[in-house]
Amino acid sequence: IPNSIIVTDKFRTAENIITSSNLLDFLDKGRLFLGLSDHEEVYAVLEDDGTEVDEEEYFQLLPDETLLMILSSQQIWSPSISLQGSCIFDSTSNLFTSGQLA
Repeated sequence: IPNSIIVTDKFRTAENIITSSNLLDFLDKGRLFLGLSDHEEVYAVLEDDGTEVDEEEYFQLLPDETLLMILSSQQIWSPSISLQGSCIFDSTSNLFTSGQLA
């Protein structure tokens, strides 16, 4: 049964849904979508925590629309630096503020 997996790049600037029946097919299609060379060695990680998806059995267990990041061998996963909804501590007033930052 093919999986519909969402692929993104290291900078989370591009996203696409890729339907593939196995991990190698997903990596090939993801490499193509991200414009990486056929010769570029790539790997996939869970976007939210960086867990490497390197086994076919694990890939098959992923629910549809899981967000995977494809990285080249020179890249490493890093957490999203979005500050939306973050708590900010204001050291001048010793107050925590919560809200969205533009």
